[in-house]
Amino acid sequence: MTPRKRSVIAVALVAQTVAIGTTIGSFTLFVQPIAAEFEATRFQVSLGISFMTAMLGIGGVFIGPVLDRGRIRRVMLIGCSVQVASLLVASVANDLLILGALALVVGFAMPTLGPVTSSALVGKVFDEDRGRALGIVNMGAPLGGLVFALIAGVTLETWGWRGTYVLFAAIAASTTLPCVMWLVPAPADLLASVPTGGASAGESATGPRRAGELFRNPVFICSALPFGILIGCATGWSAHLAPYLDGLGGSTRMVALTVAVSMGMGMMGTLVFGVLVERFSPRSLLFSMLAITSIGFLVLSTQPSLGVAVPTVVLAGLCAGGFLPVFVSLLADRFGTASLGRTMGLSNAFILPFGFAVPPSLGAIYDSQGGYTLAFFLLIGLYAVAAIALSRLRAAPSGAREAGESA
Repeated sequence: MTPRKRSVIAVALVAQTVAIGTTIGSFTLFVQPIAAEFEATRFQVSLGISFMTAMLGIGGVFIGPVLDRGRIRRVMLIGCSVQVASLLVASVANDLLILGALALVVGFAMPTLGPVTSSALVGKVFDEDRGRALGIVNMGAPLGGLVFALIAGVTLETWGWRGTYVLFAAIAASTTLPCVMWLVPAPADLLASVPTGGASAGESATGPRRAGELFRNPVFICSALPFGILIGCATGWSAHLAPYLDGLGGSTRMVALTVAVSMGMGMMGTLVFGVLVERFSPRSLLFSMLAITSIGFLVLSTQPSLGVAVPTVVLAGLCAGGFLPVFVSLLADRFGTASLGRTMGLSNAFILPFGFAVPPSLGAIYDSQGGYTLAFFLLIGLYAVAAIALSRLRAAPSGAREAGESA
């Protein structure tokens, strides 16, 4: 691997770590302190992560074409500046409505640093070993959850949630901004290095490039719908993970440690599945992750002891971490790398309904039922829908990695 490729992996990894870790990755630890200060319900506080996820989807749609033109450095610099400013303003907010508005703003900035931009950057530089590179880069999301959950587990008790957000902003400003300025290649260099291979059988090297063409493409629909469901469910579950474990009797530090370990296993899952996707069908791997996670949700729905719940949560984190590199490889194989930014960005449109609705729905179930049992069955039902959509890929044109599968 050349030094240029290593620097691209490094900046994409740092950007994802900070972008996800300071927001969605650690959000669950802020639910109870923010609810307590503003005397809000879990439904109301959960709307914050819904706003972030919804704007993540909208922002991805808009920045996709910009990324395909190679303007990745500019996009990332703007996104990092907005995220730092949002965290600082959140630290002095005196109204829940202000926090909600900031969730919208930071949610729109997240795709400029997170999986959409990082995956597009790597896809434009790598041809061979793309799955491994994506596996490493997409470790950033669970790594961010691990690192910032551990930090918040300490600072929430000493500095409170406001001081913790100030610290998060300082970390983002001192790490991501310099990395982006120094390590992201210029647009001309990126466009010159776009690989020509990687399109699936039956598609051109560039694949469908217009939004209308993609939204009419059954392969894209059957790939992007599970993407939206899985991201929405993972976001909703992660938002309520800490309150769920607290209800089982976990202490603040124990809950924070469990969240961090779960994110750490997600980091391992990203790397492991990034390697596996070089050997196995992305569709088969997605089926496996859906099945394992659904079984885990079924176990958690019984309100088990912490001795059972903690390892189950950790196993679910392993599967959740592996989803993104598998999905990106699926899109890259089907539609090629030249339009990967657009296909990734438009896939984010499928996050909107699920990312917005699932987190507050789980909170509403808790507020009305006093527990999360029905919430887990809702998640399992949505995973079943995702599995049905994936099964429809059998009727779609076979991709390079699925050439050996029956249609």
